[in-house]
Amino acid sequence: MRKTKFFIFDATCDIHPLYQQDFIEVIDCSKYKRNLNLTINIVDVSTSRNALKTNKDFSNIINYINSQKQSDPLIVTYADKECVFKDVFAHTAHFGNLKGFNDFNNLTEMYQIGLNRCNPLEYYFMLCTINHEVHDISIAMTKEESTEFFCHIIKLRDDRGNASAAITKYQMDEILINSIVADFEQNLFRLSVRNMEEERHNTVTLFTNYKIELYAKVCEIIEKKFKEIAEVKYLDTPDNIKIEQLNNRKSQRGETNLQKITRYLESKEIGEVFKINELCEATKLTRKQVQKVKDNNPSINNIFNK
Repeated sequence: MRKTKFFIFDATCDIHPLYQQDFIEVIDCSKYKRNLNLTINIVDVSTSRNALKTNKDFSNIINYINSQKQSDPLIVTYADKECVFKDVFAHTAHFGNLKGFNDFNNLTEMYQIGLNRCNPLEYYFMLCTINHEVHDISIAMTKEESTEFFCHIIKLRDDRGNASAAITKYQMDEILINSIVADFEQNLFRLSVRNMEEERHNTVTLFTNYKIELYAKVCEIIEKKFKEIAEVKYLDTPDNIKIEQLNNRKSQRGETNLQKITRYLESKEIGEVFKINELCEATKLTRKQVQKVKDNNPSINNIFNK
């Protein structure tokens, strides 16, 4: 039987886990990379499915996008959240529905809300494909050992005390991280930056909590991968989202001073003029209390300035 060679041209082959197999040779083409007229912004916002629940969660992100966008952007997010953005933006797509499509290759802006994270078992099966020993170990387990093992790796139980599950989980996390980066790169190159002759500047903004260890590693790889050919910037949590987070904090004494002030500010239009004495009268706070809130929360100061 004759051997057959296949040549696959894929910009993510250096990072996607499934290319890490014995029968695949990845050819280094880094010398052919060109500088991209591209900025990648990574914004510190929690965008897990659990974090995006209320209309306020979405409106805060939508308001931020509207304040930053320079043209009609592409919005990429979870399939079950896409409809929220579809009502506001002309171009939307969801994870798993972009690779290979060129429908957006004339756009210059993209906002990705969240990361394409799959079921843990998908990463386990990827690991078995790459490392057959992992599969062999699970096959040799008894029913009880197998049940215990899979409960650990899909996070139904803590993997401490189960060395085999802990090692497997570590390898799965590496696959998860690289898969997320590969997916982000595929999404990014749906824009006009994919065109060799493109001269317009492209901007991609990723919303994710980059202070969490797992996602920090994702962002580190993105930065390492693009730092020589694009500009990568880390941005703090937008003021309106910071204030929303502070407003959601519970206090045993009831409404906090900050919450009283933000409630008053939300009743005002942008650009509306009022006196601090009016704020104090409405909130029953002293000028000293108001100043303390402003000193401790720069985001409030920014809203005052608006």
